[in-house]
Formats: sequence, structure tokens, C-alpha cells
Amino acid sequence: MGYQKGHYTEKLNSMIFKKLFIVLNIIILYGCGVYSFSGSSVPKDAKSVYIITFKNSATLTNPEFSQMMTNSLINRFLNETKLSIKEDLSADLIFEGEILDYTIQPISINSNENATQNRLKITIKITFTNNLVDSESFEKEFTNYTDFNSELDFLSVEESLNELIIEDLIESIFNDTFSKW
Repeated sequence: MGYQKGHYTEKLNSMIFKKLFIVLNIIILYGCGVYSFSGSSVPKDAKSVYIITFKNSATLTNPEFSQMMTNSLINRFLNETKLSIKEDLSADLIFEGEILDYTIQPISINSNENATQNRLKITIKITFTNNLVDSESFEKEFTNYTDFNSELDFLSVEESLNELIIEDLIESIFNDTFSKW
């Protein structure tokens, strides 16, 4: 027994239709701007971005956090957009960040009045300048946190906690900057 000619043709047409549908969707997504799969769309006229190293204004902070935050934001642009990274204010898009707060506080206390859970909370301020469309520029604070077991040595988990918070902060920055929902 073999396939009937009509069945084979129908199956082939179905596969071609599915592939064409996928290609058309990709074309439509790219036609609306430079699309990233995070749900954000960088303006199609933008060609460059400048990310100024984050300034540290927090009383307490990890001395490497500023550079970690800056590098992570740069990497996000390199990995998810077609923008070139510039080192001056002539870029189409400019991000300037400042670390405002970096605190560790107990959030769960046991019956002996000892902390069982702590929270690392970080607040940053972003000044975004859109040199193409000035009305889209803004200055905004972003806060994120993560909880951890108080029995852990903070210095041994600090870097991984910072990475989690940075990932969420950058996602928030991208969404607020480029999502026009």
C-alpha cells in the first residue's frame, strides 16, 4: 500500500502553508521595528546606544555592582538588538544609571526573634534619553529584590543574588523603554 497521490499533495501543501505562515509572521514582526523576543521593540530608526557606567550613590553596596549592572545592560543590547554600542552622547539612545539603594533586611523572624529569611533590595534610577524622539525620554526608579536564607553567608551568595536582581531590573528597563502596549 502506498500513499495516494492526492493525500501526498495535500500533505505537501499543508507543510508549505505552515512554513509560509511562519515566514510572514517574522516579516511582520520585523516590519514593526527591531523586535526582540522579550516583548520589546527597539525603534527601527535607532542605530546606536550609549550606556554610561552606573554611578553608585548608595550608602552600602557591592563595589562591583555598578560595573555588573552596566555590563549586563550592554550585553542585553548586544545580544538582543542590532544597535551598535557607542561611547559618546551622539548615540541615538542613551542610558544613564545610578544605584540609589542596596539594602539587606530581615523579612521572616522565628519564635526566638532570629531572622530566618533576609531580603536584598536594590533600587536604581535610569535616565533614558531618546535623541530621535525626545518625548520618549524619561527618568525613572526601578526596584527589585530577592530573598535568601539567613543561615547562608551573604558574601558567598551575594554575586548570584545580584545577578538575579540585575536580570529582573534590565527586563523592567527594557519593558518600560521599548514596550508600547
